[in-house]
Amino acid sequence: MPSKGKQQVLFGFLPGKVFDYLGHVFARVSRVTGDTSQRLNQSHIIRKVSEHARTWNEEYRRGLSDAILNNEASFFLVDPNQVESELFPLVFECTNIRCQKVYTIAQSGPLPRTRTCTRCNHGKLQQLRFIKVHKCGNLEPLTPPYSCSRCHSRDFAFDRRGSERIMGFKWRCLSCGNTTPVLGFNCQRCVWPGGTAEDQKMQIEVFRAGKNFYVHNAVLINIPERKYSELFRLANWHEITTAKYLALPAIKDSTVIDYVDNLNSKTTNSAAFSTKEFDDLMSKLSKGEITVPEFTARTAELRQKVQSGVADFSALIPEQSGVPMEIWERAKHDLLDAVIPFEIGAPSNPIGNANDLITSIGLSRLTLIDDFPIVTASYAFSRTESKPYGADGRPLCYLNPFPNDNTQGGKLPIYVNRVQADALFLSLDFKKVIKWIELNGYSVVLPPGTDQNCMEKAFFVNLFYRIEQGSIIDVNVNEKIFGDQPLVRMTLGLLHTYSHLAIKNAALLCGLDKTSITEFVIPKSLSFVIYCNNMFGSTIGAFTALFEQSLTEWLNQVERERSCVYDPVCYDNDANCHSCTHLAETSCRMFNQNLSRVYLFGGVDHELDRTIIGFMDPRVQTTSDI
Repeated sequence: MPSKGKQQVLFGFLPGKVFDYLGHVFARVSRVTGDTSQRLNQSHIIRKVSEHARTWNEEYRRGLSDAILNNEASFFLVDPNQVESELFPLVFECTNIRCQKVYTIAQSGPLPRTRTCTRCNHGKLQQLRFIKVHKCGNLEPLTPPYSCSRCHSRDFAFDRRGSERIMGFKWRCLSCGNTTPVLGFNCQRCVWPGGTAEDQKMQIEVFRAGKNFYVHNAVLINIPERKYSELFRLANWHEITTAKYLALPAIKDSTVIDYVDNLNSKTTNSAAFSTKEFDDLMSKLSKGEITVPEFTARTAELRQKVQSGVADFSALIPEQSGVPMEIWERAKHDLLDAVIPFEIGAPSNPIGNANDLITSIGLSRLTLIDDFPIVTASYAFSRTESKPYGADGRPLCYLNPFPNDNTQGGKLPIYVNRVQADALFLSLDFKKVIKWIELNGYSVVLPPGTDQNCMEKAFFVNLFYRIEQGSIIDVNVNEKIFGDQPLVRMTLGLLHTYSHLAIKNAALLCGLDKTSITEFVIPKSLSFVIYCNNMFGSTIGAFTALFEQSLTEWLNQVERERSCVYDPVCYDNDANCHSCTHLAETSCRMFNQNLSRVYLFGGVDHELDRTIIGFMDPRVQTTSDI
């Protein structure tokens, strides 16, 4: 097939996609191959994929069960460089208007030897452009009845009857003229869980319809495994990144890498958990010189030696934040995302009067990062719908992994692309968000720590976890948050809506289409990143120009984004629609959930059944006033 860019492949040419090949042939992607020797942090990628996939109930992602998602060995990473495809559908029709005979060929059968219709010897054969699709992921060709109910002939024409509406089409017997409705019938590949008869029916669609194939991606910050190998070799590495996030004095003015290097330099060679020591233990284990319990015990001893170098943080973090280390350990990857970009990118901070404006609209940080390292991981697809649930909570579709690869031992592929993009990293002001919550009638009880700034940060980390039967459970930010979690709903709604309005107004000023800008939301740190996804055309320097030349204008536009063309209808219905807050699925990875202009500019939250004071309201004081 013609050459495709990597982003095109990741979003539109993965296994299962039907497309128009060279303008006259319809084909389905059967396989995507590429380089599997990626220098990427595979554990980090699979964790992010797992987090994203769990938005679907396990019953509706049978190929991605919890057992599969919990097993890193179930997957392999592919940097795509070649797309293989096959003809689909193998259903042809005669172009002669007086004939229109339909030919159905088995998937494994031989193609017609000639493009000329063998019935009329005049018309040319072309593929039928309609297919059948089901929300479980099943895709089938649209074929005529087995035989005519009147004369039992097997020769049929696909009669459009001058209409473009599928409900008006008929199968017409070429022998007796008897007609039969064109129906999708029931999906034979699945039994829709707890469904109705309507749930089981397949839909008839034009082969190129967008709803036939939605790619699902996880987006994450690429953590260079080699550069950070010394950090990740520490058993309690999260204590260092948490301390950095909390800006504890011992590490506040140092990078994570410099701190680890300094830590290792202060320990003896035997105290560092080096690759050589680990390899020596592995060698002894494989030779039978030590038993598995001995190997485990010696590995634990090595880790304990290194842990002694960070033991102070394990005591300081709970003391100053008021939140136990169990919570910080659960949040370690999110906090890593909040810390590492400033160490592996090239950050630039605003100058001049822009800082006053940044503070006045509730931000504590706005930083340009020239080399923001992003990985897009495409791991699954769905059909008919792009999100797991409807507004009424009913499941909409299955989440399907891409076919396993026998050349990789039956593992499931995850197609990845790594880019260095310019990005803007924005963080909300913790103090102002707390004040905003309190002005809306909710009580904020900070954890019982000893440092005010640490306690405020810890409050929002702790907010996104709940305890169920003694276990710590993550709040799934990709699902709709309901009124039983009001603080989570308000905080996430504020952050996510702010991100979307920032993207919409950035697109207007930096010359990019909205679909070329993507968000990366880090809820536990009240932060979000907007960056160029390089999908359409050149984006190099777009955000740099915005940051350097139009920053004030951009922030003022975000603050004034109060109305929608569909107001007052939109405003009366949660102030949330495709015109004001929604973005394309390539830009929003959270299914346009938990959005409303109400959180920024005020109005009624019907789920909470109360009028909300907007975050931009003058009554919500700036940080310096609190």
